[in-house]
Amino acid sequence: MATISVKKLSEELGISKQAVHKRIEQLPDRFQPKKVDGIYELTAETADAIRKNKKASTTVNQPSVDAVDALKNANK
Repeated sequence: MATISVKKLSEELGISKQAVHKRIEQLPDRFQPKKVDGIYELTAETADAIRKNKKASTTVNQPSVDAVDALKNANK
């Protein structure tokens, strides 16, 4: 079975390794990866689940882009 590392998946998706780890935490138990020699190796099924949810927000309190733009414009 082919696997992919968190680092390789983060590079593929253009997100940080921490963002991949946050997405892993949100996955059901059946998708949780195993550590091999101290490194998480993601199965194709787990990597696909993360790819499908790439656009999901990893933080609840993250302001929307519109709110940030509004604040920037208010200070001009």
